[in-house]
Amino acid sequence: MNMVNYFKNVKLLFFILNNFLIHSDDIGTKLQDVFKEYSANDLTTIAGKTGSYKPIVTNTIDLIMDEKGNLTEKGTVFKSFIDKELGKEFKRDFTSKKLKETIQAAVIGFPNGQQKPDSQENVGDYKVYYQKYGTDTNMPLVVWFHGNGCSFDNWKWRNNDIDNVLKHVLAIEYPSYVNNNFSNFDEIDKYTTSVAEFLLNYINTKNIKQIVLFSHSFGCNVNTLVYKKLKNKISSNSNDIELKSVLVFPYYNAIDASACVLTNFQTISNCTQTAKGQNIFDKIFSFLPKDVDKTPFIKPFVDEMYKRLFEKTMKNSFETELEFIERVSNNGLILNQSGVKLENIILIKDNVKHCEWKYDTNLNKSKLLSSKDKVTLIDYLTDFSNFKIKDDETTNKNIVILYSNKDNMVGNGGLLIAQSFVLKHIKYNKDFLDPKNDPKHKNLKTMYMAMCYDLDKQDIQAINDLNEIDYFDRQAVNDILNAKGFCQCYNQMKKFEDRNIDSSHMDEIGR
Repeated sequence: MNMVNYFKNVKLLFFILNNFLIHSDDIGTKLQDVFKEYSANDLTTIAGKTGSYKPIVTNTIDLIMDEKGNLTEKGTVFKSFIDKELGKEFKRDFTSKKLKETIQAAVIGFPNGQQKPDSQENVGDYKVYYQKYGTDTNMPLVVWFHGNGCSFDNWKWRNNDIDNVLKHVLAIEYPSYVNNNFSNFDEIDKYTTSVAEFLLNYINTKNIKQIVLFSHSFGCNVNTLVYKKLKNKISSNSNDIELKSVLVFPYYNAIDASACVLTNFQTISNCTQTAKGQNIFDKIFSFLPKDVDKTPFIKPFVDEMYKRLFEKTMKNSFETELEFIERVSNNGLILNQSGVKLENIILIKDNVKHCEWKYDTNLNKSKLLSSKDKVTLIDYLTDFSNFKIKDDETTNKNIVILYSNKDNMVGNGGLLIAQSFVLKHIKYNKDFLDPKNDPKHKNLKTMYMAMCYDLDKQDIQAINDLNEIDYFDRQAVNDILNAKGFCQCYNQMKKFEDRNIDSSHMDEIGR
């Protein structure tokens, strides 16, 4: 039988034979000829629609690490390549770090040299680093959390241009940035606990009644963690304080962010689009034809990498390292656990690139908000009374999410966060939103109208695509994670049984 002709007629089989393509020059050469029979569009469409990327992802990552996340010989080469490329852009030495540390560090980001904010205060386990800009206590306090590669001072708060319309700013810096060092999600989780405690003391001392957490990019993850912890503290202290949050181009979770970093790290390192940015996945999937779109393989690859590196190790008595990272990096999940609901959110699409957003972004494009004809981001940050929904003056819109369909840094993370609230609202019953059951998307449009957002055809297509995502996500098990009493005990015991961790059962029963 002529094997090449046979493969030409069975399009999907070559996906499960990619190991041969890597291991055998002879068969690899023949299969390269088979690939040539199909356009890049053809291969990407087949992979995306059928899930046939899985054999490619699994077989590729098998060459790099085993099921427990231990690097193979090829994996060592893979890590050294990442170390070299990331190190070259971020001016850091990664060689002494484990792969799991490198991935977390790349997501959280690196400073452009050691940062030196004016103030610091010991709170809990950490020093909280901050800088004041203006002290007009008649204005809401704006707490600023910057993104990957920036700093507390990057937004020119001292200038007398539009940036300085905000007269009462507290800019927070991160320990790893101050120390010009690496960080991980464990540190961010603990640091945000200290920040929340610091902010509670600060606003009580200054008698501040309105506070808005303002953030961009990675800073949005810091924002959501602080929002959750500060809101809990405010509630328990019975303070009459209005707390709001603005997320400008957030990522969805760590896996999303890692996929973006590995794909666009040259852009991320200087917030400027490079003419030809290095894509690490071009190297990983080098056995695929050069003109094949590798996008369908990227997130499943990062998903599998996270699972192997983090899922087998317990972080504590009730969750793995992977579950911990999801819990502290999934911005939709964090806000959900903060008590935020669909009707508390304003969703805005701003069609600019990741670093091109402006303070005067119009938040009222759909005219769903009452008050002014045009309500901007500056209005939201300076006057909380601007934000009421027409015909419903009681609704508290305390979360603003900006996203862009031109954002190649974090993609549609903001849309994913919004969609997580839609799915939560309908108890994850995706059939309710299925075009077959609702051809005009009335249900979907109604849900998004609750967020002051009027869907267009492009949005509907993007949301339909989001519902097909097949990589790690803990949003749907949020209720289980939050369960208490016997149900929680039972679920944790079941987890341990599934992982063959017998010795921990009695601890769980004791708890």
